[in-house]
Amino acid sequence: MTLDQVPRGTRVKIDDIANVKRKLEAARLGLGPGAWVVVIRIVPRGPIIVRGEAGQLALGRQLAQEITVSVVSEGK
Repeated sequence: MTLDQVPRGTRVKIDDIANVKRKLEAARLGLGPGAWVVVIRIVPRGPIIVRGEAGQLALGRQLAQEITVSVVSEGK
């Protein structure tokens, strides 16, 4: 599953970011394999707002589509 497919309120662990360019972009934001995030808000045709160890971030959909995740806990 990729981050753009995760329902609001769900906590996930980042498994991988396959694209090297996107991996570097995510690393600059404090995200990488093993990190966890909670999906806070999904803006229609816009960014995905997540909260993680680095704080609250707005991720573009293209980046979110490259981030493979595993569900840690289901959202409400």
